Amino acid sequence: MSDFSEIHPDNGIDRKQLKQIKQRFLDLNSARLDRTREAIGIRQQLFLDVLPLLLHVNHPMLPGYQGASTPCGIPYFKPDPIQISAAKIVARSFELKKNYSQRDLAIDAVFIMGSVGTIAHSERSDFDIWVCHKPKIRKDDLTKLIKKCEDISVWAEQELGVEAHFFPVYGDNPDVHQASSSMSTESSGSAQQHLLLDEFYRSAIWIAGKVPLWWYVPVREESNYNYFTQQLLHKRFVRKQDVVDFGPITHIPHQEYLGAGIWQLYKGINSPHKSVLKLMLLEAYASQGKAKPLALDFKEEIHKKCPEVNDLDGYLLIYYRIEDYFQRTDQQQRLELARRCFYFKVDKPLTRPPTNRQKSWQRLILEHLVESWGWDNTQLLRLDSHKLWKANRVIQERDLLIKELSQSYRLLGGLSRQSFEEATISSQELAILGRKLHAAFERKSGKIEKINPEISKDLSEAFLTLRQSQHHQRKWKLYRDQRSYSDSTSRQRVQLYESESLHSSLIWAICNGVLDTATHIDIIGDRLLQEPEKRCILQRTLKWLPRLSEQPSHDAFLEAAIVTKVQAAINLTITPYETLDKQGLKLLSEQSDALNYSGLHDNLVQSVDLAHLNSWHEIIVRSYKKDALSQFILAYLRFAPPHLIDTPPDIDIVCPDQQFGALIENRLCELISRIKQCFYGNNGNPYARYLIETHRQFYVVQFHQNTPSIIRLHSTEELFEYLETPQAHDRPLILDSMALLNTSIRSIIETVKPGSHYLYYEVNEDQVLYTYSDVSGALFRFSATHLEKNAFPTPILSFIAAVNARLSSQGGVFSLEHFDSMSNVKRVGIRRVSKKGQKYVVEEDAGNTLSSNITYTDIKVIVEPDDDGQLHYTIFCDNEVYRDENQDPFEKAAKYIASQRQGRQSYHCYINDLDLTACAELIAPETGLQLLHYLQQKRLIENRLNHKLSVLNSDKITASH
Repeated sequence: MSDFSEIHPDNGIDRKQLKQIKQRFLDLNSARLDRTREAIGIRQQLFLDVLPLLLHVNHPMLPGYQGASTPCGIPYFKPDPIQISAAKIVARSFELKKNYSQRDLAIDAVFIMGSVGTIAHSERSDFDIWVCHKPKIRKDDLTKLIKKCEDISVWAEQELGVEAHFFPVYGDNPDVHQASSSMSTESSGSAQQHLLLDEFYRSAIWIAGKVPLWWYVPVREESNYNYFTQQLLHKRFVRKQDVVDFGPITHIPHQEYLGAGIWQLYKGINSPHKSVLKLMLLEAYASQGKAKPLALDFKEEIHKKCPEVNDLDGYLLIYYRIEDYFQRTDQQQRLELARRCFYFKVDKPLTRPPTNRQKSWQRLILEHLVESWGWDNTQLLRLDSHKLWKANRVIQERDLLIKELSQSYRLLGGLSRQSFEEATISSQELAILGRKLHAAFERKSGKIEKINPEISKDLSEAFLTLRQSQHHQRKWKLYRDQRSYSDSTSRQRVQLYESESLHSSLIWAICNGVLDTATHIDIIGDRLLQEPEKRCILQRTLKWLPRLSEQPSHDAFLEAAIVTKVQAAINLTITPYETLDKQGLKLLSEQSDALNYSGLHDNLVQSVDLAHLNSWHEIIVRSYKKDALSQFILAYLRFAPPHLIDTPPDIDIVCPDQQFGALIENRLCELISRIKQCFYGNNGNPYARYLIETHRQFYVVQFHQNTPSIIRLHSTEELFEYLETPQAHDRPLILDSMALLNTSIRSIIETVKPGSHYLYYEVNEDQVLYTYSDVSGALFRFSATHLEKNAFPTPILSFIAAVNARLSSQGGVFSLEHFDSMSNVKRVGIRRVSKKGQKYVVEEDAGNTLSSNITYTDIKVIVEPDDDGQLHYTIFCDNEVYRDENQDPFEKAAKYIASQRQGRQSYHCYINDLDLTACAELIAPETGLQLLHYLQQKRLIENRLNHKLSVLNSDKITASH
């Protein structure tokens, strides 16, 4: 038995030796191929038989056909009768006609790599197929070849139930051997090129075409690979047209460990046992600096002697390297975990009889291993039943695996001593993998964790109990295999989950398959859900959640996660008016708004459990019990800032309460719909404000710097004060359907248009109520006595004209055009508000009520601040000036005004003009001076003047008596 490990071209090489080396590889390849066929079913065997032929020819009846010009043809491939028969099974009319010349052949070789042919291969294993095309293939031809491979993959899945992944690659440039394949769910992209080459060399099964040049290079010449192979080819020991070259694999660059570790963590989301083994191998590599790759051990054995297929099994090589590492570093616990992972990966339950009454070669090897590990039958029985494990056992296993994944990755990162910037993984791939890992493993408040990464087949329970904690009212505990029971029971309870809300517990149970349509669940809490209520919340939640098999697309992780849909569960554990219900009392009222219910004006929304699903398939549940309505609105709007997203996510609102459920659901659905219309879409305005009335108070919903906020106003007086607030820009006020019903202010707000300016007046028995709307949506309200109603709106319009003239000349913010004379005052829109029946109506007013026999004193005021920020007033009455010096200017001005009035006339005085220029930064630091600021100061000044006049008039009357 010859040892070829010492051959060197400079010392002369016997071509017979090279032929024997090649034959050893081919013999091992043949044995692996036989084992592959033995481990798969008839349909998979058919795929394996027809695979090289599908790539060798372009035939319109065969799967993957893209046209006659699609690259095809494999050198030295001559279909045998079995392969021809397989092709005829796929397409009866198939006939092999074309004879390819060497220059027509576009595909150098075809390999299958991975677990195929190893102890870990099974019927469920997929096929990773390398299609090695010529390096200088045109871009459009490569596109056709990729499309052909994709179509073959789809056909294999749909027709044969075979999962096949094709990777177009090429040799002659080992650094870019996977350049044709970016990272996807099956490809690791740039994360681990050398590690992938290591795996390829030790696991690949040659199917057709050229053989790897790497086969011929002794391990001791691996570092001298280029010189050695040049001599082989130059001296024609090996013909170039017979081989494909992927390059050497001397060691694994430390830069790859980080990217490969992240990739294995990602793979561990769904296949943790396999990924734990791969991460442990990476750690074993990294711990030795320039560790010798397994591929070199593999090749060295073949060069030394005729190969024994069991000794060179790909997964056994991995296990033995890990075992050696853990024994050297005295890590027995981790070694035990590695053995369990290996046992699960092989998936040959030793406590069950062989499938075909005859032990397979995998089973024989595994029995020998298990015996050497010292495992007893009890341990094997527990492991062999893992597909039947229920949630509590699966959670333990998952936690253990995640701990190991994280620990191994941290050790790997530390051993590599390299930063993320030096890792051989592209920044985009790093970001994508990071997002996938975040979605799968990141723990955060309210997140529903998935507990079953291919550990058990079925976690569903026949009976569950959800119980509210007696010691902590906000805690809910989920138990398995329990019916309703008393606290004194001695029956053992198995707790599966604990959360802050009933809704969160139900979603966790459904998402993890613990609760399904056949499960009977008892819900025991402060409030007993009736059977229809329980059925309602379960059915709606089952419908809302994605199916267990649904996974987010790869492209979803190209971007940050966005919320795709929302469910709001209302009052799950609270019954509005529960005390009255217990007393048999019902509230009767025409006030049927669920947010302002009955004569008590109660808000029926007592609690909200808000669940949302995002594009990465993360599910988060939040519970709101204090200010539940406002917290719910804010949380929902945070999902979709209108400046960034056109449409907020769909929402399912469910309230299972039998008495108020439909009323609450309909009201909240309408509310959310109107809020959407307010802020989003072509007709929405992100700067708008939305007013809601609930429980004798008001909420103003708005966005500030893309963040939603709610201003709470506890009375109508506070509301009117808020409405007077000047806005920095146009911020229209949109009313909720039930806000300010049957009030004049609602009718006014509904007629206000952005950019418009109107003066509304409403005549009551003893006064006239005026409302001025400016271009930004602010409203200013004031009143006049009935005696003076015919004198208005002359004084206010005169004041507006004067102020706007001042603002215009100073470059300030004004809402009317500049007025040159009183004749232009009519440009202000005047509207009359009147009550007709139960409703208020707004009508245009021609403005013919401006005449008056009252003569007003011409009053102008200048306001200036001192160094301490105190305001000082200078009042001009006709030609008199009263300053804020030793005597109160308001009192002096009032005396002058009273002296100009005839007899005992008593009516309000009004200022004609006002200058606030000097105190602009004090009064309006954010918005700049606006007309509203002048109106507010006007009201303050007039109130002080009229108060002084009232005192003077009272003194005069007292003196006359």
